[in-house]
Amino acid sequence: VSLAETKPEYLWALVGNSGQAEFELAGDKPVEIAWAVAGPDPTGSVRGCSILHVGNAGSADAWETILVPRALSTELQTRIAVAPAGKDTRTQTIRAICEANGPRPMMLVGIKANANVSTSLARVETTQLAWTSGALAVPWNSRVLDMSKERIKAVRAANRHEILRRVLGAKGTQAAAAVCGPWMNYTEDQWLEWARTAREDPPTPLGFRNEYVSLQALYAPPGQPKQVRATLSDLAADGGARIPASASQVRLVEYVPFGDRLLPDPLLEGEAFAPSKLGPIVFWLTIHVPEDAQPGLYRGQLTMQADDGPATQRDVSLRVCDATLPDETHLQSSFWLFRAQINRYFGLDGDVPMEDYFPYIDLATSHRLSPVDVVEGPTPPMVKVYREADGRLSYDFTYWDRYLDRLKLGGANTIHLGFTHWMAHYFTKDRPQIIDRQTGETVALGYEYGSPEHLDELGRYLRAAADHLKERGEFEKCYIQPWDEPHGDGLKNSYAALKGLAERVPDIPRLMDAIYPDAYEGKMADVVNLWCPLSPQVGRGAFDEVRERGDTMWWYVCCGPRKPYANLFTNWTAAEMRVWFWQSWQHDITGVLYWGLNYWLSWGADVPPVEERFPDGPWVASTTNVRADYMGDGYFIYPGPSVDKPLSSIRLETIRDGIEDYDLLYLLNSVVEKAQNADPETLKLAREVLAVRPAVSKDLTNFDRDGAAMDAEREVIAELIEKLQHR
Repeated sequence: VSLAETKPEYLWALVGNSGQAEFELAGDKPVEIAWAVAGPDPTGSVRGCSILHVGNAGSADAWETILVPRALSTELQTRIAVAPAGKDTRTQTIRAICEANGPRPMMLVGIKANANVSTSLARVETTQLAWTSGALAVPWNSRVLDMSKERIKAVRAANRHEILRRVLGAKGTQAAAAVCGPWMNYTEDQWLEWARTAREDPPTPLGFRNEYVSLQALYAPPGQPKQVRATLSDLAADGGARIPASASQVRLVEYVPFGDRLLPDPLLEGEAFAPSKLGPIVFWLTIHVPEDAQPGLYRGQLTMQADDGPATQRDVSLRVCDATLPDETHLQSSFWLFRAQINRYFGLDGDVPMEDYFPYIDLATSHRLSPVDVVEGPTPPMVKVYREADGRLSYDFTYWDRYLDRLKLGGANTIHLGFTHWMAHYFTKDRPQIIDRQTGETVALGYEYGSPEHLDELGRYLRAAADHLKERGEFEKCYIQPWDEPHGDGLKNSYAALKGLAERVPDIPRLMDAIYPDAYEGKMADVVNLWCPLSPQVGRGAFDEVRERGDTMWWYVCCGPRKPYANLFTNWTAAEMRVWFWQSWQHDITGVLYWGLNYWLSWGADVPPVEERFPDGPWVASTTNVRADYMGDGYFIYPGPSVDKPLSSIRLETIRDGIEDYDLLYLLNSVVEKAQNADPETLKLAREVLAVRPAVSKDLTNFDRDGAAMDAEREVIAELIEKLQHR
């Protein structure tokens, strides 16, 4: 280490204890290498230490060993490595290895961070073999030296576009770009790994009428642009049919920090973008297939430009199936939306104005989700409850109706009758949400939790709210959740509320999450009729009896389950998110619940000052859960540049894609039911697909994790629907 400090112009790694270090560079520029070897070696020769010069990520095009230290030397040795002439060198790697038996030497190896290296450094990685604990910070473990870590980060960040451009094989000063599918929610290192073997072979996704189709484009212009833009043309088919550019949206992927990782998720909106400081330039493309689109192959152009430089174009194609996704979403959902989070983050005085709340509702419903308003934090219920002069309560649904109207406009299929997921606590002495009509003051009723008076008042409110929905023609969408994830005394308290509601308002579905029918000595089976366990609890037979009697089955995920199950975390693959909706169909689940669309900061956390607020500043969330390795828990919507401009995310787009897959299975099932006299082999295949075949999901822990099987099955679904509906 002392020796390395004498040469700060190098990027240094230490190799020892049967380890290795790799410096990967884009292109074929000469690289100056320095090294020294030391350690216990009684023979005077350094056995098993070598430095290799490898081409194109270690493919069959690998080059020779360029040097093998023959003796211990605490003096720096240097050599310049040059790529062989005539090679198509996308990448070159300097690989230093110590793998001697017996006494183990150590090697110091570095590359000089001159212009050649700074503009092409793609990766620095050290590997420690399993025989020694990588968790031990022993001096001889292989590692990048601390003096070089920050410099390596800075060099890569300053040149990420140039490095990607070279790895993708761009010539001269031309930009590199590639259109790809939606499955790759990649970090910078993952994009580099993909780019090593990428070829100009853009996908042609399948789209159904009335479906949103996701694509993305990796763009690597030369230099360090200050502004980039991308536009998608009309998509045209033979015969003149067109999908207009207005049916498409192009957004920029932003990255969010979780510990030492930078993960893609937020989608920024605008006509031009400042490139991310945290990762490669990736455009997210969303194409809405019109309901009147003719079936066939549609082609268009994505045009990308950096600053005032030349435009770069790439082909975009889409094959439209002769089938229409229904407007109605057949998977119910309850995704919780927190007005108070919006209020706190944007520093509003009072409650969020409904006009500013509508964009959040619209963003959720446009992704086939039903946003459930949650009274948590400093925000009042939408339904105003008054205590009249005679002591009776009355209910003003005026403000709630505006929310309900917006839900209906967006096609939401679920309405929670309660103010929150702890609704059983209302109308007690602990919830002062009653407005005295004469004084205007907020008061609490004096009822003890679970008392007849408390349950009577709760039942009267729910009856009035349910009757109000009946007048609106929307009663079939409603449910009530009186308690959230009960345990301990919560089981007794939630049972008391559920029993009281079953007696007073038996026609309102009663949801309970995180419990089995045999919970609380089996009494829960008597009072719950809408079950919502964590996903791993389904499929083990525990719910067979309540299913048989006609109870409804939902399920949910949150900070669990962890791998190998499906979930919706930022640091998991898009396929590990989307497959959850195929599994919902597979296990006869009719609804999904998630605890937060926009839970950005815990109630005690500091709110960023205005000048540091996302998206102008870096994303900071109090639910990052870095150590637990579940990231993004509690939100899929990001705050935008103003209170009324929320931002979507890769995960929210993936959720919509998954729900549309569920609705495609629903559509196929409807077609099969009407085609019982069709070809038996075709019907047999359709029923196998409707059961969800093992390639997509064998069970809850064995499923498609890269999206290939889901893409292939969508093709099969399209072919089956076209064949059966036109037989």
